[in-house]
Amino acid sequence: MTLTLTAQSRTQTGPAALISRSKRAFDVVAAGSALVLLSPLVLVTWVLVAIGFGRPFFHRSYRAGLHAKPFLVWKFRTMTNDLDRHGDLLPDADRLTKLGKFIRALSLDELPQLVNIVLGDM
Repeated sequence: MTLTLTAQSRTQTGPAALISRSKRAFDVVAAGSALVLLSPLVLVTWVLVAIGFGRPFFHRSYRAGLHAKPFLVWKFRTMTNDLDRHGDLLPDADRLTKLGKFIRALSLDELPQLVNIVLGDM
């Protein structure tokens, strides 16, 4: 999949730059702390996904980030890769399992996105 987006170059000076750097520092500290504190939950979710769905453990997709720069978002998988008799993926509703619904209901599938925040993608 190719994602083509245009990006604008913006340089900030003065108070705007200070606010931007302060926000970025807060994001890194908050997301990094959340990763450390939630690491047991991330590990348990990873094990559940590994048992329930197998490999790959993550769903990856491209999103538009700051200044429309594309970045790769990682989420825990919540659906199977089941195919129909023609070799096409089944509809999403047929591939979403009870475990997947549980993981989504608690937003556990979103935990890997904390890495995207630390990296500055989000």
